Amino acid sequence: MHITHSYKGSIQGKFRYSFFLLYEDYIQAQTSFARELDLRLERFARNMKDDGVLVRPFLGDIERTKSDIMLKRWTQDEMNQFGKTPGLLVIDKDFDEFNPREHPWLYLNIGGHINDSPVSIDEYDDILETLAKIVADPERDFFETALPVIRRLKLARFAEIFEAKPEIFGFSVDLKRAASMLRSMLR
Repeated sequence: MHITHSYKGSIQGKFRYSFFLLYEDYIQAQTSFARELDLRLERFARNMKDDGVLVRPFLGDIERTKSDIMLKRWTQDEMNQFGKTPGLLVIDKDFDEFNPREHPWLYLNIGGHINDSPVSIDEYDDILETLAKIVADPERDFFETALPVIRRLKLARFAEIFEAKPEIFGFSVDLKRAASMLRSMLR
């Protein structure tokens, strides 16, 4: 896990994927949910080994790092997705080189409705573990693996998890809803 004051200049290096953590503001980062999430994200980063890196801001630099992301060429709908924090932006390029109009990306909404409907942080363990396995598998492309799964989902209740637009390179996922549905399926 890398901790930084700015996402600008973040280099992909040997990693296949970079996960950039977004918080809304300093206060949100102080919640017990965020502290517990950090522990899970640390395990997630460790499980990705040398195939992925989790980049997060210092607590005092949350707004700066978010503005680094917001300065990219997003549509208004995409920018609205980044208002649902905390979340992870996944890319496979150096941050400065990344262009959402040209490169694949994924935004994982980890808790956009924390205040509306408290969710147990334990619900994210299975999803983060699965994501780490996908990232660590050299035979899989993260984006190629995720997109067909989304397109095959036909049930409306599952479709509401995803915000995907076929004419753009990226998409976002509401992990809170996904975790709840995954758990209900396993029962």
